Amino acid sequence: MLHSLSGLRELACTAEAAEPGINHFHNLRSLSLLTSLSLAEGITDQVCLEVAFMQHLRHLDLSRSTGEDPGPTISDTGCRQLAKLPSLMRLNLEGHTDITDKGLAALAAGLSALTYLDMRQTGGQSEFGLDGFSDGGLERLSQLQRLECLRLSECQVS
Repeated sequence: MLHSLSGLRELACTAEAAEPGINHFHNLRSLSLLTSLSLAEGITDQVCLEVAFMQHLRHLDLSRSTGEDPGPTISDTGCRQLAKLPSLMRLNLEGHTDITDKGLAALAAGLSALTYLDMRQTGGQSEFGLDGFSDGGLERLSQLQRLECLRLSECQVS
């Protein structure tokens, strides 16, 4: 149904509501004017894989509220997929605790247009025992020459 809205420029919904079935966003790929996508609930590496085909996205909000049930989140695998979005300028990954230095390195290597990155509540140890990211991982973000705003509150880095 959403794919028929050819003039759609912004979309905010839950990942499950975007499209039924495993390929939530398959039909949204045809929305060439869609530049802003905000999703809540059910955000996983699989969602990142599907979103990575939306090459025209400039704003992507995949934040996870701290009140959500623990469960799968975005990890380094998802970050590698998101790094394929060449036009992305704003990215919110708040609350995804499974991102490590490898995920930050992928983002830094692929998102040269990025001006805003929200990584609040992403550092430290995750519910799956991963160590999160370190100061060294954050240093990789220096590759992002256009980055103007980096949000890191409630992260376990110095």
